[in-house]
Amino acid sequence: MEEAPAPENGKGPDPRAAAEAVGKYLGLTQDQAHAWGDILKATGDAIHPIGDQIRDKEKALHDLLGTSNPSTASVGQLVVDIKNLRGQIDGLLQQGATQFIALLTADQKAKLDGVRAAAPICPVVPAFAFLHLL
Repeated sequence: MEEAPAPENGKGPDPRAAAEAVGKYLGLTQDQAHAWGDILKATGDAIHPIGDQIRDKEKALHDLLGTSNPSTASVGQLVVDIKNLRGQIDGLLQQGATQFIALLTADQKAKLDGVRAAAPICPVVPAFAFLHLL
């Protein structure tokens, strides 16, 4: 299985490379890959303004906490707002994943299920590799 290369900023896998690795592993057709690209774009377009709102509210929270006597009600409201916005993003990501899964054939879904089943052990795989047990 291919690993998606990290981007130069070191903040996780490159989204395009990750999508290509997933598509290659699952054996997506060109039509599936194109449809998935549309799903990813639509999801990203929907998430972007919510991310902007989160950044604005986090800045407001930071600024408010920097004052000598921040209003606990205002602090609490900002924290709740940020939590709710993150929940909206989670919902959009789940919606995109559901749309992606609907594109897959039975064999591709079985491959995805295999990856999902293996995911919990992934953190220990490097330890096994280091000890030459793989």
